[in-house]
Amino acid sequence: MQPEHSNKYHLRLECDNRLKYDFNQQKLDISVKNDPPRLTLTPSTLEVKEGTSVSLKCSAPAPCLSHPPTLTWTPSLGHSQETLEENQDKTKVKTSVVTFTASHLHHRQEISCTAVYNKQDGSTESSVRTSLTADISYLPKHTTVSVSPSGPVPEDSTVTLTCSSTANPAVRTYTWYRADGGQETFIGTGRVLNIKASEVSGPFFCKVENDLGAGRSNISQIDVQYSPKHTTVSVSPSGPVPEDSTVTLTCSSTANPAVRNYTWYRADGGQETFIGTGRVLNIKASEVSGPFFCKAENDLGAGRSIISQIGVQFAPQILFSSYCTKTTDQLNCSCETVGNPSPTLQWYLDGLPFNHSDTFAISNEPLNETGLRIIITVNQPQWRNLSTLLCRSSNSLGSATQRFYFYSLEPQTSAQYQVTLTVFIIIVVALLVLVCALLLVNRAQKTRHNLPKGTVAMSQLLTSGEGNEVPNTTEDDISINASVLRQEDVAPPAAVSGPNNADSASSGPNNAEGADKNLEKKNEGGSDVVLRECELEEQEQEEEEGR
Repeated sequence: MQPEHSNKYHLRLECDNRLKYDFNQQKLDISVKNDPPRLTLTPSTLEVKEGTSVSLKCSAPAPCLSHPPTLTWTPSLGHSQETLEENQDKTKVKTSVVTFTASHLHHRQEISCTAVYNKQDGSTESSVRTSLTADISYLPKHTTVSVSPSGPVPEDSTVTLTCSSTANPAVRTYTWYRADGGQETFIGTGRVLNIKASEVSGPFFCKVENDLGAGRSNISQIDVQYSPKHTTVSVSPSGPVPEDSTVTLTCSSTANPAVRNYTWYRADGGQETFIGTGRVLNIKASEVSGPFFCKAENDLGAGRSIISQIGVQFAPQILFSSYCTKTTDQLNCSCETVGNPSPTLQWYLDGLPFNHSDTFAISNEPLNETGLRIIITVNQPQWRNLSTLLCRSSNSLGSATQRFYFYSLEPQTSAQYQVTLTVFIIIVVALLVLVCALLLVNRAQKTRHNLPKGTVAMSQLLTSGEGNEVPNTTEDDISINASVLRQEDVAPPAAVSGPNNADSASSGPNNAEGADKNLEKKNEGGSDVVLRECELEEQEQEEEEGR
């Protein structure tokens, strides 16, 4: 039937014969409607928090009990239960109830119920549908970070960080953190953050918050490229080591790209002396007893560690800078030594140790971490014989000694007087010897002058051995005691002795040769005067003989 068939109908009876009859008193009012019946969805709206249990009920009229409608939920939310109910007005309805747990996945999703009415022959006559949109509240989810540019970037460049998240209600704060081990270091705020790449070179993440809670992204990291940083040196073994042992040096540094060269240097004052290469270096401790460092290089630059130093143990050594000086009334000696462990110093005089006193003033002062200087001052020295002053340095690994020789440690004025007196006596004796020699020469000349008159007599004189000969003078008669002429009473210190107690000595300079040369010059001047006197005497004798 169609809607136009709506009308009042009655029953009419017609038989094969002439019998016909209308039942007009009882009429049937038939109304044909074109639209299908309206569905009811309970509740009509859905606003719940995530995790809430929800039940939706769909009701559809069932005018024909033999062919009730078929109810379907979209999307499929779970198991549904259907029943056939009768309303108060005696009409029949079919209901379907679906139960599920609200999720953020249901947010803004359309949930619909569809009723399909079928004809008696099974064909679909009509269908009706009703729906609602779910409003599910939930805390932030699916928080992610994007970086632009995405590839490797220099550490001084700027990058753009973007934080994305889904939430209902919407996210109200975005915060950025750097993941420093177990700590979270604040970087900045905002959904989009422009920042120096060097500030986020380590792992970082963003945190988002709404009224229901917070969510955070996974750890992200930017490929920031930079030259070596935080370069450090480690030494094994770390404690003091003997100088002949081997130590292992390790150089560590952070860099991107990775370090390609490790080089070791010794810091010799203002110079850098090459030691070796490699991240790990095995080397004799004696070769790195001074300050050293390592240098790390990659494609972008270089970095170097701070100065390091190994505690190398060695036996004492006495330095060449040890010395002695002498004044009129004082003798000052300084002995300088190095060693590790730090050595101790002791003075010895003629083999006997002595300490600070009124005569010997002894003081100590450090040179450096492993060095020591000891100074002795002798007031008004009175020794007249050869003496030996010895400095001894010792520690647990050995010892070393240094000898200092000095002569006639009496006041300087007395020594000068003795030298002057000795030189004067030598000059007088030399002059007397020279005069005697000239007189003999003069007598020999007279003899040769009178030779024609008395050849026989002269011959007899010569053969008989009479006459005077020049007396022989030995070296002992005119030698000078070198020790008396020495002006420097203190000799220079001996060579430095090693750890095995190898003592050495040195003597003062000898000035006797210079004194002899001065004496010869004086004698030559004196001989000229005596020779002229002898010639005058010879002329006077010849004049007397002529008379």
